[in-house]
Amino acid sequence: MQSSFSVIKSNIVTSGNSKKINTDYEQKSLMDEMLLNDPEEAARMVESYKNIGDNIIKNAQRQKDAMLEAAYVQAQELEREAYEKGYKQGTENGYEDGYKEAYEKNIELAKNEANSIISNANNLLLSAKQEYEAYLEDKKEQIIRLSVEMTEKILKEKLGTEHGLDSIVEDVIAESKGTKTFVIKCNSIHIESVKAQLELWKSRFVIQGEIFVIEDSSLNPGNAVIEKENGTVKVGIDISMEKLREALL
Repeated sequence: MQSSFSVIKSNIVTSGNSKKINTDYEQKSLMDEMLLNDPEEAARMVESYKNIGDNIIKNAQRQKDAMLEAAYVQAQELEREAYEKGYKQGTENGYEDGYKEAYEKNIELAKNEANSIISNANNLLLSAKQEYEAYLEDKKEQIIRLSVEMTEKILKEKLGTEHGLDSIVEDVIAESKGTKTFVIKCNSIHIESVKAQLELWKSRFVIQGEIFVIEDSSLNPGNAVIEKENGTVKVGIDISMEKLREALL
C-alpha cells in the first residue's frame, strides 16, 4: 500500500468536500484508543491485514504446486500400469490389437485422472483468490480508516509545530511567480517562524511587493490560508485530510 503521508505531500494545496467514514462505535473507540496510545501498533495492524491476505494466496499456491507434482508422479505411475495391463491383456489375447486397445484404454483413464487433479488444483487457487478478495473487502473499511487516522496523526506531529508550515508556505510562494502581494493567515503558534522567513523568501523568489502574516485564531495549528491577487490557497492538515478521504473513499 502506498503511504498515505506520501499522497498528502504531493496533493497539499487544493480544497474539496470531505466524506464521513462510518464504523461500528465500539470498534471505532478501540481503534481511537490504539491510535492515541500506540500508533505503531495501529500501523502493524494494517500491515497484518495485508499479510494475512497475502498468505491466503501463498498457501493456496503451495497446495496447487504440491497437487500438480503429485499429479505428475501419479500420471507416470498410471502410464506404467497402463503399459503393464495392456501388455498382459495383449499377451492373453494372443494378438497385437489386444495390447494396443487395452493400453490406449488405460492411458485414457490415466489422462482423465491427471486432468481431474490439475483441475482441482486450479480450482483451489481460484477459490483462494476469491477468499483473498473477500477478506480484503471485509477489512477494507478498517484498513482505510486506520490509514487515514494514522496519516492525520503524523501530519499533526509534523505540521502542528512552530516551524511546521514553513516549507509548504514556501512551496506556494515559489509556485506563484508574478504575484506581488501575499497575505498569510495562520494560527499564532506559527506566526514568528513564518515571519522569520519573509526576507529570505522575498530575496529568493524576487518578490517586489509585500508578504503580510496575520494571526487567525479560527485556524488550527498546522493550517494556513494564503491570499494572492489571483485567488486563495489553503494548505495544511485539514485540506490535506479532505483530499485524502476523497481519494480513498
